[in-house]
Amino acid sequence: MPLFINNISYFNNMTIDMFSYFVAILEGEGWIGLDYKKKQKDNPCPRLQISMSDEDVIQNIADYLNVSYRTYQPKGKETYKMMYILNISGRKAFYVMEKVAPYLSKRRKERFDEIKEGYKPKTTYSTEWYTPRPKKPLNLPF
Repeated sequence: MPLFINNISYFNNMTIDMFSYFVAILEGEGWIGLDYKKKQKDNPCPRLQISMSDEDVIQNIADYLNVSYRTYQPKGKETYKMMYILNISGRKAFYVMEKVAPYLSKRRKERFDEIKEGYKPKTTYSTEWYTPRPKKPLNLPF
C-alpha cells in the first residue's frame, strides 16, 4: 500500500508552522522587488507583495505579520474573482526578506541580493513640521 494511505492519521494530527506556511505562500504567489517612487528615484524602497483570490489565506498571513490587505476587482469578464493583495514595504519588507531569504529558491535569493545592493535604509524620519526622530522598532513574530 502507498505510504500516504497508511499514514492518513499522521496528516490529521499535523500542525502548521506559520513561518513555513508564509514562506511557501510567498514562494508560490509572492513578489519581492524594489519600488522606485517618483519622489525618491535615487533611494528605492523594498516591497513584498502577495496577491491571490483566496481571502482566508491572505487573512491568515496578514494576521501573522500584523499587517492589513486590500481588495481588487479585475475589470473585464464577470467571472473574474476578487483579488486580495497584501503589500509590505520599507524596513518591514526588508526585515521579512532577510528572515525568509535562506528558505527561498535560487532565483529569489538572487533577487534579494539585488535588493540589498539597491536599498539604503533610513534611520530617522522627518517631515516639514517635525524634527527627525528615531524609527520605531518593528513588531513581527520572528
